[in-house]
Amino acid sequence: MAKEVDPVKTARQFESYVRNIWPWQRKFVGSRLHRRCTQCGASERMLPLNASGICSECERINAQGQPPKRARNPAVEAELAQILAAAQGTGSGSYDALLMFSGGKDSTYLAQRMKNEHPRLRLLACTVDNSFMSPVAKRNIDEILPRLNIDHVFIRPRREFYVKLFRYAVTHLNAEGSYGTVDFSDGEFMLDSARNLAAEKGIPLIVCGYSRYQVENGLGLQHFESPRET
Repeated sequence: MAKEVDPVKTARQFESYVRNIWPWQRKFVGSRLHRRCTQCGASERMLPLNASGICSECERINAQGQPPKRARNPAVEAELAQILAAAQGTGSGSYDALLMFSGGKDSTYLAQRMKNEHPRLRLLACTVDNSFMSPVAKRNIDEILPRLNIDHVFIRPRREFYVKLFRYAVTHLNAEGSYGTVDFSDGEFMLDSARNLAAEKGIPLIVCGYSRYQVENGLGLQHFESPRET
């Protein structure tokens, strides 16, 4: 009988190899490898590199200078806190808010903040498994949510569905590349799944963790709250 492989252990062993062993081994095979940009990692087969090992695209961005750092907006944070506080006890079922939880650092940070700052908000964490989840993320889900005392549900569509979705997205790229098709399709399906689950369970609020860039450039919003659809 074959010994069962621990996927989390395998992932951590690979990470350790990349960090500790590969840099040493690379010295012996470096002449056979294509150089990569020291800033973004793009291969010299994709973009020309200058003498400092920086690709032409990074050079162009560097020449534009760093955009000014945007400060936190206390008014927006206060508005968000007010929305979360007002949602307490408003769910028609057992929960007031559906928290999208991937098992990564961002959603873990969000879950902990919501639990600490809004303890009366009845949370249900939801993970949409696109069949490509990291085993470490799955382990985090199993370990972190019980510690925070947050109920959790997986949504697992058939793998064949995702194979079909991603195949279409990859073969129909738009001007934004894979982000505009693969990432967008995956993200929109995740949000639609969340909306359906929230409607089914009478949950009035869905909470997702996005960066400012994702909100403004990916979702096309200028505010943290998406408009209500009629």
